[in-house]
Amino acid sequence: MAALKINEAENLLFERMDSSDIKVLSIELDFYSRLNELSDEKLEEGAFSREEIKEGLGDLLEVFGINMSQMLFDNQQ
Repeated sequence: MAALKINEAENLLFERMDSSDIKVLSIELDFYSRLNELSDEKLEEGAFSREEIKEGLGDLLEVFGINMSQMLFDNQQ
């Protein structure tokens, strides 16, 4: 079985990111969604963790100027 190359895939996505293209945001959100569906064992096999999914998603949203915590708190008023 081929080793998962999650870190390499994530690095490639960030290197080629165009923050002015909303399609890129959709692709990268799909990437993290699919990673999150993997078992902890599969993530470990790819030398990745749920914390790295969370961090990568946060970095992605920051690049696109999206502040989730502000959106969540603004909606509670």
